[in-house]
Amino acid sequence: MTLLQPLQSLISTPRFSLRSLLIVPFVLQTLGTVGLVGFLSFRNGQAAVQDMATQLREESSLRVQEHLEQYLGHPMAAVQSNAAAANLGQLDLDYIDSTRAFLWQQTQIFPTLDGVYLGDESGRFFCICAASKGDAIEKIVLAQPERQIYSLTAAGERGELLKLERYDPRQRPWYQKSEGSFQPVWSDIYTFTDGELGITAAARFRDGVAGVDLRLAQISEFLQGIEISPHSEIFIAEQSGHLIGSSVELAQGLAAEDAQTERQAAVDSDHLLVQATARHLQEAFGELASIQVSQQSEFRHQGDRHFVQVLPYRNGQGLDWRIVVVVPAADFMGRIHANTRTTLLLCLLALMGSTLLGLILSRGLSCSIERTSRAAVAVAGGDFEQRLSGSYIREVELLARAFNRMGHRLSQSFAALEEANGTLERRVKERTAELRKEHERAEKLLLNILPQKIAEQLKRDGNPIARSFDEATILFADIVGFTPLASRYSPTVMVEVLNRLFCEFDNLAERHKLEKIKTIGDSYMVAAGLPEERDDHAVAIADMALDMQQVLDDFSHGFSRPLQLRIGINSGKVVAGVIGKKKFIYDLWGDSVNVASRMESSGEPGQIQISQATYMLLRDEGYGIEHRGQIKVKGKGLMTTYWLRRKELAPLVAA
Repeated sequence: MTLLQPLQSLISTPRFSLRSLLIVPFVLQTLGTVGLVGFLSFRNGQAAVQDMATQLREESSLRVQEHLEQYLGHPMAAVQSNAAAANLGQLDLDYIDSTRAFLWQQTQIFPTLDGVYLGDESGRFFCICAASKGDAIEKIVLAQPERQIYSLTAAGERGELLKLERYDPRQRPWYQKSEGSFQPVWSDIYTFTDGELGITAAARFRDGVAGVDLRLAQISEFLQGIEISPHSEIFIAEQSGHLIGSSVELAQGLAAEDAQTERQAAVDSDHLLVQATARHLQEAFGELASIQVSQQSEFRHQGDRHFVQVLPYRNGQGLDWRIVVVVPAADFMGRIHANTRTTLLLCLLALMGSTLLGLILSRGLSCSIERTSRAAVAVAGGDFEQRLSGSYIREVELLARAFNRMGHRLSQSFAALEEANGTLERRVKERTAELRKEHERAEKLLLNILPQKIAEQLKRDGNPIARSFDEATILFADIVGFTPLASRYSPTVMVEVLNRLFCEFDNLAERHKLEKIKTIGDSYMVAAGLPEERDDHAVAIADMALDMQQVLDDFSHGFSRPLQLRIGINSGKVVAGVIGKKKFIYDLWGDSVNVASRMESSGEPGQIQISQATYMLLRDEGYGIEHRGQIKVKGKGLMTTYWLRRKELAPLVAA
């Protein structure tokens, strides 16, 4: 088949009639005009919705801010008044009756106060708790360490003894927060002794601290009473992202007495809109602490547009919260959709009128163009001798002249096209071979970055890859003294040294059939038990760590100061996978990974520190393990750790 044949087939089969081509401009003009009007109408409606949503968000945010000022102002005023009264001797734990009467009256004046109390340096304590869950009670610690809890009558008189419990006010968060401060402060949010979350306003007096309790549930009750639109929500969160109050019912039950209530982060909320809003703010601004002024934003959730306003709330007494208001645009879009339907109807009517007008005009212009069309079909069939006569229409006359010149040149052009086609086919074959080689190189490079199993899965479906492994062991290693050493040598030399050393580590990982995760600076991370599960993951990592020490000892003989490794190992459950679409790596997440990192950072140069979980897997394998004891680990508190030795150095030492 020559190049002429497909061209002849294309020309001989008409695609559009002349009348259609003449009608299209009228139709497009009408559609463009009406569409532009409709678009501007829709955009103006959206702008109006956004302005309304902005005003509602700002009004609601300010309303919440004013309520917080008032709601938090009462307890702060009360605690300042109590501290002043204690300094003047009007409140004194040596005179319980008068103190009880004073605090009782205060709870009647300020019904939002949950508890009003005093505590001193000797451990004495007196509290009047309001009737938020029943009858009011009195709590007192005087001569004995037990706290005595009594019921109170409607007149504020002491009733029967309800129970005794151990209690030291000096150990409570509100007491400790006020130490060293001469100004009234708010405590951090903590768990009350009855299991609910709350916050305390505290102020020091001459030998103690006055305090007033507030429960966070009361803030949520206020937020639930604010109505902005049918589906809008309001929540208040700390800088850390933990919820303080919300206009929706939080899925957070109360803990048992003396237990710690689980704080819920906004990104983990069971309410989907609160969760989605928190995640959007996290993506847009990072941490909530970075939002220092009022910010407005918008995002899409479940296909709908939502407007968000974040207002920082600070009172200069230790509180730094964020008020978040989210309003769905769908709550205000009903009238805009009706306007859109009207616009579409007008567009349809205009289209019908334009089509009718185009049909009338096209009949007078089609004859000359039809002659040109027949001549073009003949030329497409190979008859380049076709000639068109002139026309009284200037544009058609110019077209006829151009057509006649075209027929003369087409024969020459087709010959040139045949030759160009052959050249193009040769170039395509050469390029295909080059692309095949590049593909093979890319395959090898991908296998150097990712495990083969993960690489095959990533090529197969292209989706984010993640899998949980119940049993795995992670090793973090850091070269001690490498940074000072780098200052004495050129960057080229140090990169070459680090590359040689890490290549040795890579050889060890391959020999022990481990998965190298990544290197960061002079740190090295490797894991066992993934992506292929294995029962001896802890033993393999232990052997790897000991061999790494030996390799570094041999490697550092050429330096004036020997290099040392600080190694940390932990075992447990991890999540492994590949995320992102650029510069992706096979990485690990989970608490077990964090603990392994802490084992390295809290270890000592030249030592291999292992966690309790790893110790339990290695204790019967014949290694020399030395009990280090309990150390304080960031984010985990006290943890029992061990030093790992070579098998021939020391017997197993149990904790």
